[in-house]
Amino acid sequence: MSWEKTAAQLKEQTEGSDKPQPFTAADVEALINKKQDLPSSPVCVVLYGHDGVCKSGICLDSRTPEEIKAGKKVVIIDLDGSAGPLKMKYYPNDDNVLIIDPFLLKDDGDIDYTSTYNKVLAITKYLRENEQKLNIATVAFDGIDTWLKSCEYVMRYETLKIDPDAQIHDRWQWAIRNRRYLIPIMSLKRMHCRKIFTTHYKELKQYVQGNLVHLEWVPDWEKSTPGIMFQKIRLTRQTVNNDVIFEAEVEKAKGALHLEGSKYVVAKVVLLKDKKDKTKFEWFGLMSLFQELEKSIEPPKQ
Repeated sequence: MSWEKTAAQLKEQTEGSDKPQPFTAADVEALINKKQDLPSSPVCVVLYGHDGVCKSGICLDSRTPEEIKAGKKVVIIDLDGSAGPLKMKYYPNDDNVLIIDPFLLKDDGDIDYTSTYNKVLAITKYLRENEQKLNIATVAFDGIDTWLKSCEYVMRYETLKIDPDAQIHDRWQWAIRNRRYLIPIMSLKRMHCRKIFTTHYKELKQYVQGNLVHLEWVPDWEKSTPGIMFQKIRLTRQTVNNDVIFEAEVEKAKGALHLEGSKYVVAKVVLLKDKKDKTKFEWFGLMSLFQELEKSIEPPKQ
C-alpha cells in the first residue's frame, strides 16, 4: 500500500477544504430508524502515568479467555515502540496480537512525519471499516503524546512551512495541530470494540529568579482528550515493604459512577523472603474492570 496516494484526501480532511455534505429529512429518518448491528463496548479509556507503569501491558492483555478462544484480535498502533518487546516476551506465538509500528524513515534516517501521519490515518480508517471482518476485541493507540508531537511537526512542515524549532504564538496555528491530532482518535472511538489510548506525563517548569524549577507533572495530551474518553485511569508504581505494586485508579467512569475512585492492583513484584534477592512477578491486568464496565450497560433482566 502507498501511503502517499491518500495525501490529497487527507489534506482536505485536515485543512477543511472538503465540501460539506447536505442532509435531508429522509436521511435523518433513516438514521433514527437504523438498527445497531453490533453491540458497542463502553470501554473507551485513556491510561496515563509515568514510564514503566504497565500501560502497554494492559493494552496487550485486554481479551477475555472466551475471546482468545474465539480468535479475537488485539491491534496496537504502537507509536511509542513499547508494545513490541512485550509481544515478543509474552505473546510470541499469538498471531491474534498485532503490533503496528507506523513510523517511516527518510533516506537520510530522519523521521518522515508527513508519510507517517498519512499512514496512521489510513490504518485507523481501515480498522474502523473492517472491524467485524478482522474480528477485533481491542484496538489500542499506544502513545498519544508521541502522536501529538508528530502532528505538530506535520503542521510546521506542511501547513506553516516554518522551521521545526520556531516558536508558535498564534492560537489558530495550534488549532491546526489539534485538528490533525483528533482525526484518528475520533475515528477509533466510533469502533464497537474496546478502545484504549495511552500517554505519559510531561513536566511543567517555570523560571523563578533566573532558575528553571519544577512545577508539576501533568498528562501529555491535547486538552480536549479527557472529555472525549469514557474512562480516565491514572497508573502508579510504589514500593511497599520491598514489594513493587503497580496500581490503577479510576478517575472517570462515564455511565458507571460507582467505579469512580476505585483502585485495582495491576501487577506486583514480590520479594520472596525464603530466597534471598529473589522476586516473583504477578500479573492481574485490568480485564476485571473492563468487564465490570461492560456489565454496567447490560439491560436489566426481565
